[in-house]
Amino acid sequence: MVVETPRDATTAPAQARPLDAGVIKDARSRQRRHRRAGACLLLAGALAAVIASHSGGGGTARGEPAAAHGRAGLVHSAALRLARGRSTTTFTITAPAAQAYDVTVAAPAAAAIVLTMKISAGTGWALNTLHDPGCHTTAGRTGCVLHFAEGGNPGGRWTATVHKTSLPTARGRITIVFDPNNAAPTAA
Repeated sequence: MVVETPRDATTAPAQARPLDAGVIKDARSRQRRHRRAGACLLLAGALAAVIASHSGGGGTARGEPAAAHGRAGLVHSAALRLARGRSTTTFTITAPAAQAYDVTVAAPAAAAIVLTMKISAGTGWALNTLHDPGCHTTAGRTGCVLHFAEGGNPGGRWTATVHKTSLPTARGRITIVFDPNNAAPTAA
């Protein structure tokens, strides 16, 4: 036997309390503030990049290395803008003899770039951003580092050739730092 109780007209579904509505309103307001702050940071970063690229203070002319002397030794750096499709650029550097040096290459992750350095006739090295074990990709950028020990560097004028075989335009930076603190001892 089933007994039904009559419906009570005084019992109605519970309405949302004003306190709950305030919590939701606060959460939405907080979301809007975070979105605005993120958009402002993104805009500031883009504006800084545009200013740096137009001021000339953030890089060098296309394919021309800048050289500087500092505590770490001689630094050669080239900011590159490689055109859409296959492109090649060449530049030269003057290397001191018998010093250890480090080579760094920074480029977009999708860029297939090969840096070939001709040190002397029949001597040199190459770095491929897609296949070299010294290259690692993080956050859409590829960074490569090569370390060369002291003593094997003959010095002189070296020719760097940069080949890009990927389709999109790519901006990259190549830096070579010669360290006099790791130079081979000279005979007295």
